[in-house]
Amino acid sequence: MITKKVLRLCLLLAAFFLVFLGASKVQAKDYEIDYTVLKEGSQDASIANGYFDKPITIYQEDGQWYLTFKVNHENWISKVTFDGQEAVKHTSLENETGQWTFKLQSIEEKMDATVKVDIEEEVEGEALSYHHTYPIDFELDISKSQLTELKSALSQAKMYALYRILIPVVLAALALVIGIYVTVRRKKKSSEKLL
Repeated sequence: MITKKVLRLCLLLAAFFLVFLGASKVQAKDYEIDYTVLKEGSQDASIANGYFDKPITIYQEDGQWYLTFKVNHENWISKVTFDGQEAVKHTSLENETGQWTFKLQSIEEKMDATVKVDIEEEVEGEALSYHHTYPIDFELDISKSQLTELKSALSQAKMYALYRILIPVVLAALALVIGIYVTVRRKKKSSEKLL
């Protein structure tokens, strides 16, 4: 009788977790946010600001948040890092434009980035060989309510990702406990019958 009660409890827990997992999925909207590329640690616009097309787009896909922006003069920009990480995707588009996409782990009004400039071509009739990495800041033109909303959505997405890992582990552990319990109970019953 205890086995049936334990089994019912486990099935009820499994159903609850599956319903909870489905209900906790975050339905997100995309955000398009204007921004300015600043010199690191300054409120002055960087020369690089002219190389970044506006706006920045923040969106959710498969439970993960991403930030994407376009860079003109793509042939001059060889690498961009954002908030300490490299792009998860870089796509070359038309007219020397490139699109850079990053996983978004957190969001603030001002975020660190670096841009690596590599120019090896003729510019205005002169041969130019220029290579340098610049630290820059992205200052988002975002309202406090939008920032709070995005931070909340990021937090919910992280919790959802945790639940997606945790729930199968808990259910597998319950199944293992039930399996051990049933096996021990059967052995106990068969040894009682022998006596």
